[in-house]
Amino acid sequence: MAATCVDFSWRERHQNWRRGASAGGALAAGIALRVRDEGEPPLKTLLLIYPATDNEASTHSMLEYHRCEPWDGERTQKMWTTYLSESNGDVSPYASIARANDLSNLPPTYIMTAEVDPLRDQAIAHAARLLEAGNTVELHHFARTFHGFDVVAPGSRLSERALDEQAAYLYSELSINDN
Repeated sequence: MAATCVDFSWRERHQNWRRGASAGGALAAGIALRVRDEGEPPLKTLLLIYPATDNEASTHSMLEYHRCEPWDGERTQKMWTTYLSESNGDVSPYASIARANDLSNLPPTYIMTAEVDPLRDQAIAHAARLLEAGNTVELHHFARTFHGFDVVAPGSRLSERALDEQAAYLYSELSINDN
């Protein structure tokens, strides 16, 4: 359980990174894109934990896990409908990163997926698009897990491993980019 006791006292020097899980992954990815587009200082890194990246996803995992606890494709569709309620069909790439035409020059990105998750395939597709655009990506897939496994069972070995990997990635990226 080492990662749960990590000392983040150096956080003030490294605030220019984002982490988002599920719908928060959509927000974090959108922030990274907007920061790039507006010419702001780039994020040092991005952690996307089973992220929602595509409001139009009709992937295999969305169909396979359309009705599945604790999170499913049906809830995902409702989430997107609520999130984009005022979009009038014109969805900004800052809201749904899959709508972006250009994913170049984005920060190094860690993406975690769970096997039994309607968001799995869209997150993997996002990782592939980031790589194709020349970005650095670490994709961590957790077999035999479900969306939110690390929150539902935080003391499990898999949850601890997931958190350890995120902490190790973050330390590594912030040390590499420590200017």
